[in-house]
Amino acid sequence: MSVTIRTIRGEDFNAALELWNETRRHDPITARFFKRKIFLDVCFDPEGYVLAECDGKLCGYIYVVRRLRAQDNDNSPIPTNAWINGFGV
Repeated sequence: MSVTIRTIRGEDFNAALELWNETRRHDPITARFFKRKIFLDVCFDPEGYVLAECDGKLCGYIYVVRRLRAQDNDNSPIPTNAWINGFGV
């Protein structure tokens, strides 16, 4: 088996959503939610969404969020920490 680790790309959207829902069967999300809460998040960074590809098919992921800027009207300092928002294999 050939395994490749890489960051997410735009063309991965459908396969990444399918993998998310396969690995979170008790907490599935819609394409609209996936797009709005992940890809359109003001702090989304593709470097934080890492995929494992097994023989050309997505087989795992980890999604790390790092707050890049304050949200809305929040003028508080930007935290320097990050968190894992999702992972699955």
